[in-house]
Formats: sequence, structure tokens, C-alpha cells
Amino acid sequence: MQGAVQFFGVDGLIPCEGFLDLANELKFLLMPCIGKNIGSWKSRINREWRKAQSKDLLKGVVVRFKSLGLLVAGMSLAVLSNGCVSMLAKMALSMATSKTNDLSLCALQTRYVTNLYPKDAHTFEMAYYTSTWTEGAGLVMVSCTARNGSSLYEIEGTVQVDGQPMEYVAGGSYSKILPAGDTKPKTITITTTSGQKTSFTVTPTQPIELVAVNGKKTDSKVDVSEDMTLEFANVGADAGYVRVGLITDTSGMRNFSDIGVYKLGKKIKVPAVAFRHPTLFQTKGGGTLNGKRLASLSTSTQLVTGANYIFVERYEATPIKAEGAAAVENLGLAWSWMPVTVKGSSETIPGVAIAKTMNTSSGGVDYFSTKPASATGKPLARAKKFALVSMSLDGQLEAITDATKYEMGTGATTKNAAGMDEHIYHAWKFPQLPVQHWDSEMERFYGELTAVFQKDFGITFIPTEDVLKAPSYKELTALEEVANAQKISHTFRGLKSFAGPRIGTATVSSDKTEVQLMRELGVDGLVVVNLALTLPTEKVTSEPCNGLVSLPEGGISTSITCRLGEASLQTKATFRIIGMPKAYGPQLTTYAEGELATVKGIGYQRDEFKDAAALGLVVRSHDLVNALKTALREQESKATELGYNDVWATSPQLSASGT
Repeated sequence: MQGAVQFFGVDGLIPCEGFLDLANELKFLLMPCIGKNIGSWKSRINREWRKAQSKDLLKGVVVRFKSLGLLVAGMSLAVLSNGCVSMLAKMALSMATSKTNDLSLCALQTRYVTNLYPKDAHTFEMAYYTSTWTEGAGLVMVSCTARNGSSLYEIEGTVQVDGQPMEYVAGGSYSKILPAGDTKPKTITITTTSGQKTSFTVTPTQPIELVAVNGKKTDSKVDVSEDMTLEFANVGADAGYVRVGLITDTSGMRNFSDIGVYKLGKKIKVPAVAFRHPTLFQTKGGGTLNGKRLASLSTSTQLVTGANYIFVERYEATPIKAEGAAAVENLGLAWSWMPVTVKGSSETIPGVAIAKTMNTSSGGVDYFSTKPASATGKPLARAKKFALVSMSLDGQLEAITDATKYEMGTGATTKNAAGMDEHIYHAWKFPQLPVQHWDSEMERFYGELTAVFQKDFGITFIPTEDVLKAPSYKELTALEEVANAQKISHTFRGLKSFAGPRIGTATVSSDKTEVQLMRELGVDGLVVVNLALTLPTEKVTSEPCNGLVSLPEGGISTSITCRLGEASLQTKATFRIIGMPKAYGPQLTTYAEGELATVKGIGYQRDEFKDAAALGLVVRSHDLVNALKTALREQESKATELGYNDVWATSPQLSASGT
């Protein structure tokens, strides 16, 4: 899973998605952890955690990675190379975990694992199971995440399996090690201090047996410059899919990273390019628009050379109805593994980021587009049908500044001809237009957008009427419509905001609104667009305001003058295109996301807008769509060069039909 630091194998156990980025923001985490200073470290971590919250650092990370897990790993990874990993990791998870006795808040995910791998893999999760982890044994785990948020929940009450208490591990997760060979169905019972109770049964999936790597049953070698062949026994009639992984290292943290999802057969060929695309536990760079923070993407996640393990996981995800719980999903996970020696080196691909300026006759348009690493970065070639689920327009139509304060100093005034104190205001004003004018402009943008996807990428859009009728779409939040002299806030064809109780939350995959919506609509992806219009407050003329704006003091008087600025509009369009999760992971895939922005606003004459088509000359929809086309072409070309299409060609993923 992209950017994930989870426990147990390729996709892990506790839902903690990838947060070395937070560690990069909180530099104190990068200092060595010295045993004699554990007490002061604990105080400092608590202090810095509160500071990060007050500065909204955590909010920024959540927005970027769409999941809480990033927060937890970033708090612990910097010190994994020494003996205090367990203490710090558990402390970090504790800080990110709330308590609840209300099961209606919980999305419960159980994992029934068979055939644990050896301790000498030395992965991150060993810090939690050093005394109980047993090679070949089984494990049942229950994790509680927020259905309508990004929290991890520790349950106030008891969690049992077959009447026996489960051990609380961390981050809202409980586990029980099972004897080797025990694959009987298990009954999970949760009773809270508020009197709520839920009970359900979980089962494992059929076992899997990896018998050879590159034709050898022992002493296998893996050369990352060559394809790898895996051979299996007891495949079974309904083979299903498997995840394949190798151990990676991220700033001293070892964990299994997914290098692909494959249709299970007696033999599987893993292409050499897959070794360049392991699941990442850290990504840095990317940046924002208009030349700010547009650094290249990078990662410290690398395959471990020398002694390593091939890890294979057969999986089966099953939604469960359980009284009292908001959502329940069981993952039956059968593991198999083999020690190997990895030789050679390959550059890990952190993702694709494109940032350039397109020149047009009307002026430049900056464009910035990113696609994450291939674990969750999906090529557009994998899509045939999209749905526009949200397109909104927000415009600032009026801006006023007290020029006196800037020219004379805060609170100061100047004298007019009569010797009176005088305030001078500057105002920038875009005319208030009929809503129909804005509708016409959004229709133009959408028409050009869909034409580009059809012609350049072979992707069609379903009718917006179908989107509005989808059952899951009713959960989304309606946009507030505003149309006055100061502001325009308008939505396209009545579409809603891409926000709702379960949008972007930590709930299990089968319960996500986005997943349900794609299945209901039968599409491969959801598209979200926002057009933001601003008034550049630069040039000022001597033209009087003549009542076009309302000044703070109430209007023009002998002590107040107002000069009207040279108005224009600058447009920024943000876009995001998401797809179904890969395999059973909870994280949605991303085709592309980014921004487009006109470098300079276009001036206008007020009488131009008697014709609605003139608005396009100012908003520049045509230029913005062309910039998007250019950005996506370059992004997909680069992704193809880096092997994205090759990786996805052999990796089945969840589709709108649920397969």
C-alpha cells in the first residue's frame, strides 16, 4: 500500500499509512535515541506532538496522504535502528489513538493469518511480538478505525476470540497467536463498557505453498535486473490472487514491501521492472504551484540486498454484517515465504511529478501534476470510463485595501485639499454577472475536458444525471450557492462537494463511499475539479470608484476617496482523479492530481459581458484544459518510461464490478 507503514507482511496489520514525512517536519525525531535520556525524550515527544497539532502540521500530512497512518510511523521510524524502537513506536501509536465504547463509530477489520514468517526477517512488527511470534503459527487480529474519520480507536471493554481475551497491541489493534495448523473458524466477541456487544465469525483463506524461486527450492538468487519466476504447489481450483513482496529498508526500518499483485497459478513471472516499484514507506518532494516547492519526488525506501525473503500472500476479503458495529471486514491471509539472496541494485521509483509553464497567445499557464508510486499510482491506460462527481467554481469579485495604511503607516492618514484627514482606498471590482453566464462557462470547460479524455486517452464520461441518482452520492455534502457583488460560488449541474461522512476516512475498503460509488456507477475512476478565481490587486488607476464598492466607513465622503484598480481575473483549477484500491488495501489509487493556473489575469471591459461567451476570454477555460491535456500527456509518457504500464499489466486490481 502506497506510503504505508503497517504491521504484518506486505500490507500489514495496524492501519498506519506512511509517515516519515511527518518525521521530516518534526526534526527532533531524527536525533538518536539514547537510553539514559528516555524520560526527557518522552516529555519532548509529547511537547512536540502538541506543537505540531497547534501548527496544523498533522492536518497537512493527512490532507496529502488521505489517511491517519502516516502520522504514527513518522513518530517512530527515525529510531528503529536501536533498542528503543518498541517504546517509541507504542508511544507514538498511543498519541494517535483515542478510546471509545461506542461501536457505531468503529470500522472493524479482522485479519486471520496463517503461517507466520521467521523471526530472522527482522521486520518492524517484530518489536511488538518478540516473545510470542512463532514461525509457522497463525494469528487473528482485530483493528478498530474510525468509520467517519481518520482516528484509531482503543475499545473500552473486552475483545475476545473464542472466549479468550485478545492482547491489546497498539493503535486500536488486538491480537491472538494461534498454534500452527489451527485453521478453525474463530468467533470474535466485543463487549463495551456502555453495554454494547457484537459477535461474528471469521475464517482463513485456503493455504498457499511457495516451492521454488527461479527454479530453485533452496539457496535461491534474485537478480533485480532480471525477471523472477515463482512456483507454487496446491494452487487449488479457485486460485485467486497473490501479493508478492520483498524486505525493504526505509531509514533503518525493515518491512515487507509489495512488488505486485498477480493471478495465482502454478507459476508466476514477476517482471524485472517490478523491483523498481516496491510499496513506499516515505515520499518527499512534489510541491505546490507557481514555482513554489516544486522539488522532484524522492524516497529512502530501497530493497534490501543480500539476505532477504520472498513473501507471498493469498488473500480473501469478506464484508461481514455484525449487529452494533458500523462496518466489519475480514481478511483471510495465507502466507508463504522463502529465504533468498538479492543481488544488484535498482532505483526505486517514488512517483511522477510534472511542473511546467505552457505559453499561449493569452499568456502563460502553469501546470503541476503528480502520480504516486505504482503501488497506488494507476496509469490512465487502465481506465475506460470516468464519472465527474464534483465540479465547482469559486470567485472573488471584489477586493478593497486601505491604501493609506500601506502608504503612510498603520493607522495613519493624509490630508486632503481642505486640510482634513483623508483615507484613500483602492478597489478592484469584477462585475456581478447572471448565474447563467457562469453556467455557460462551466459547460464550456466540461465539454472541452471530456473531449480531451475521449480523444487523447480513450476515456468516456458517464452522464452527470447518473451520478446524481447513485445511492452513495446522496451521502455527499451539498455546496453552498452564493451569487452576489462580492462572490460567486457555484456548482456544475447540481453536483455536490466531494466531501461526506465517509469520504477520505479510515474505514475498511468495502465500506468506503468512493468504492461504493464507483461500483454503483460502473466506472473506473472519479473526477473532482474546482475552479478558483481571484482578483490580482496590482495596478491602480485614478478612476474613481463611483459607488461600485461599499467601503468600510460606509461610502465616499470628503475624508474618504476611492480609486478603482485595473481589474482582471486569475484562474486556478485543481483536479484529482481517483480509482479503486489495488487488491484489498484501503487506500484508493490515483491516476493524477494537481493544479493549473493562469500566470497573469486578462483585463476586460465591463460592457463585454453582455455576451456570456466573453467570460471564457477571462476565465480561459480553453487554455486551462489544454494545459491539463499537456500535463497528463507528459505524466503518462513519463510513467510509461518508468514501467507503470508493465507493473499494472500483471497486477489485477479491484474493478467497478468488484473483481
